[in-house]
Amino acid sequence: AAPARPLCGLVLCFIFLDATKPLLVTWATAQKGPGERFILGTFVLVQTTLSLMVGLTLAAGPTLSLLPRPCVRLHAMWRQRILRCLEPAAVLRCLPVSGCLCMSKLLLVMALGRLDAGTVRVFGQASLPLVGVSSALFFSKRYTLQQWCSLVAISIALITFYYVKAEVQMQRLR
Repeated sequence: AAPARPLCGLVLCFIFLDATKPLLVTWATAQKGPGERFILGTFVLVQTTLSLMVGLTLAAGPTLSLLPRPCVRLHAMWRQRILRCLEPAAVLRCLPVSGCLCMSKLLLVMALGRLDAGTVRVFGQASLPLVGVSSALFFSKRYTLQQWCSLVAISIALITFYYVKAEVQMQRLR
């Protein structure tokens, strides 16, 4: 149980940082002066860097012991695990997915220049139903009824969000 605790804390920290990104972008944009320029891509760069660091940290398999004195120990084969993550053949195998993620990040930076961070964040969730339907159609992936219900619920929530947002904007124009 002890090794799972630091891992759980690390994952929770990453989730917290990822979830607060829209709030931080909105706050930073509101705090800038009229003549100042805020570089929205900074948050995307920081998030990507944190993701890489979290992944490499998880590969190293750290454990934390508090008694008799606080100590962090890495997995016995941590060097091999890190090198396996950075192995050129493994990197090349992941290149198509990496290219898509890179394009996604570039489009995210462009979207942050035109939309508020919350809208961009919600729009990013649209990929979940899209991936589910695409994988079912093109790769014959089978999902359970519960998984399909989750995808439908996400889709309904997205449609509702944009409908309410459009209604609010229409009310402001009147």
